[in-house]
Amino acid sequence: MNSRSSSSRVLTLAQRLRAVCALSVAALALAAGGCDGDDGETSETESDTTTTTTTTSTTTDSMAGCAMDEDCASGEVCADGSCIPEPAGWAVGGSGTVLRVSPTDGATVHPLALTDDLNAITCYGQTLAWFVGEGGVMGFTDDAGASWSTRAGGEITSATLHDVAATEPLRVAAAGEQGALLVSDNGVDFTVVPGPSGTLRGVDVSPFRVIAVGEDGVIWRHELGEEMAVETGSASAGLFAVDFGDHSPFGAAVGEGGTLLWTADGGLTWSPQELPTDDDLFDVQVAMDGDAWVAVGEAGAVVRKHSDGSITVERPVAADLLAIHLNTGGHGSIVGREGTALHTGDGGQTFKVIETGVAIDITGVDAIGDLHW
Repeated sequence: MNSRSSSSRVLTLAQRLRAVCALSVAALALAAGGCDGDDGETSETESDTTTTTTTTSTTTDSMAGCAMDEDCASGEVCADGSCIPEPAGWAVGGSGTVLRVSPTDGATVHPLALTDDLNAITCYGQTLAWFVGEGGVMGFTDDAGASWSTRAGGEITSATLHDVAATEPLRVAAAGEQGALLVSDNGVDFTVVPGPSGTLRGVDVSPFRVIAVGEDGVIWRHELGEEMAVETGSASAGLFAVDFGDHSPFGAAVGEGGTLLWTADGGLTWSPQELPTDDDLFDVQVAMDGDAWVAVGEAGAVVRKHSDGSITVERPVAADLLAIHLNTGGHGSIVGREGTALHTGDGGQTFKVIETGVAIDITGVDAIGDLHW
């Protein structure tokens, strides 16, 4: 697929996104939260609870029992004692690499006419995903990864973008160098949020606010309807990633030397946490209820805060681990340098190596049609 989009292509993409957005809003309980990247305010509706319960019951009743992934057929994983269809996991990395990742089938490279390094990917609902990378390059799918369209660097921004996040009702945020903070309400038309400076390495988004963190340790907050982003916290070390549990005020920012800052009020205030490691931490995911989190980083470190308050450090591999995604059942992927990929079925407590067949750094991972841990 051509890596440069013509004006007519962008218009077509916008029309497709508006149509998909309308369908997503109509079925929000099924589609929302299908990716990492929701922070801030709590949002609970009666229809969300009802729909989720119905869907889970139908899936459980129709699937075979299991104790581990190996008990299930190819294309399935074990979740809460039942075999369910494996979520469509996607990862990105150096030299324009886009990968379909699977604990049962390994990794498959999706061919794209790109050479730019890709730094992050986020998914939304049953079909949508975006990736970002070097020089402002962006990619998008609206068919769960069967095809991808790309927008060359300079179309939206020429700044290298390091992270991207999405949430309902189809809000997408991206952050990168030169203080670049971009927000979209339809997934295609992005506006620049003024205020931030320096290199922004991580971003998360809710229906109400955007939180971004920088290499200089500054945390930026942009409230819906406000003109500018403002500084809302800082660390004594560089920050590389930020994550909030979906529909939750609980969040964490991680960075250099084992730095972790915690918030329980949607990012209004932050407090440093003591960790049993001084490894650089490159990504973090916070459980929906805020009781646990998992961070990954330097030299294969997987740092996990358990619901009982204890913190453990595991090193399943020696390579730096750069990104993590977990779903509500604790299934997910961890990716890193030189083609490293791991699968976990228990929220980052045990791991299985995924053979990717690539040697590039894998820098981002998420899953389509998959609820946040």
